[in-house]
This record gives sequence, structure tokens and C-alpha cells, in this order.
Amino acid sequence: MRLLYWIVMVILIALSSCAVGQNGWFVGPYIEGVIPECAGETQYVDPGERIVLDGTSEPDYPQNTMVNYAWTFITDAGIPYDIYNGKTKITMPVADNVIAFNAPMDPGCYKMVLTVTYSRSVTGTTLSENCISYTCIDICVNPYQCYLCDDTFCEDELPTEGCPAVLCYDNALGESFSVNWYVDNTLVGSVTKGTSPCIEINWDPYTATIHYLEMKIFGPTGEQENPKCTGIVSIIDRPEASIQIKP
Repeated sequence: MRLLYWIVMVILIALSSCAVGQNGWFVGPYIEGVIPECAGETQYVDPGERIVLDGTSEPDYPQNTMVNYAWTFITDAGIPYDIYNGKTKITMPVADNVIAFNAPMDPGCYKMVLTVTYSRSVTGTTLSENCISYTCIDICVNPYQCYLCDDTFCEDELPTEGCPAVLCYDNALGESFSVNWYVDNTLVGSVTKGTSPCIEINWDPYTATIHYLEMKIFGPTGEQENPKCTGIVSIIDRPEASIQIKP
């Protein structure tokens, strides 16, 4: 009986140590709708950038403690938000210690919340308890960079360097994301993860008139409405100066 008493006391002491949160973690499970204050620095990423988070937790007595994880992704207003790993939609909560996903396409700030549960039962007794806490990390998605320009040039002095001859997207791109450029609604080039970030446009075939440029970003769910990246290129024909002598 005395041995059982000490076992019970050790368990109660271990469980009671979870009663006070510190250094950015909170006691108990995360409750949907709650907007937690995340500790640590805010992580700034580009739209669609790949993110890997490791929430591995190691109990002091792993031989008789079960560890469970639950990841939840929410907006800064506490609303659940769908995220993807490549083209695959992630079903929340995720029960792994590590989670990999692509940043949302919509610029703004979000929170990834991790709930960790330690479970312990004493064989041969009715003693069973869960010790739960959660923490979070702030993730802010940078605004899109609009890689277009307005330009005017003569038909015999076509640009060969810089915009609008060379268009680049220098932000990070995740899997299943692409950046497309169009001239007069016709696709002229595209970049994806692992390819060159730049395309070249040969303006020689284009007539001396006004042309409209557009950049569109596509992700797992289709075309991104924002940003509205547009530019105007005006090609002017070269006049042939002449002087005539009138009688």
C-alpha cells in the first residue's frame, strides 16, 4: 500500500506541474474561437512559400507517457483557414509532431496553434489523467510583388534588358504555385518552383500600338484574384521625316 501511495503522489505531482503556463504556452486544450497571444518572433513568408514546423515534445518519463499532437491553422481573428501541402488540402487538426504546408495565397497574418497532450494510466488502478497545453506561432504572408511596368518605345528601338523585355518573380514559390504573364490576354511565359524566375518577351512581332501586360498567380485552388498586376506598353512607329518644296 505504501508503494502505491508513493506512485500516486508522484503522478499527482507530475500532473500538477502542468497547472501553470509560462513562456508562451497555455494550460489546457485550444478552444476554437480563442485568439491566443503567440510568443516568439513573427515569421514573415511569401505567398505559397513552403513551411515546416516541428512541435516535438519529450516528457520526463517517456516510458509510461503517451504524447499526442493537434495542429490548427487560424486567421488573426481566430477563424479556421484551409491550407495545402502542394495540391493536397490539409485536414485539421493534424496529429503529427511535424507539419509541412504552403503559406496561404492571401496576404495577411495567421496563427498556427499546437496542442500537446500527455496521457498516463497506471496499470491495475483506475488512475488515468491527461495533461494538456497549447502554444502558437504568428505567420504573416507578405504582400505580392507586382513585377510589371509601364513603358513606351519606338518600334525600331525595342527593349532587350529589364522590364518589359525581362520579367522576373523573385518571391519564393511553393509546389503547385505558378506565376503567369500575359500580353493582350495571351500567355507569354510562366515560372514555377525549381525553374528560372524570369521570362523574356520578344517585342519584335508586336505592332505599333498599345499593349496590355498582366501578371497572374495560380495556386492549388486556382487563380489568385489579388494582386491585380497590370502594365501598359506603348510601341510608337518611327516617322519618316521629309521636306517637300512647294511651288
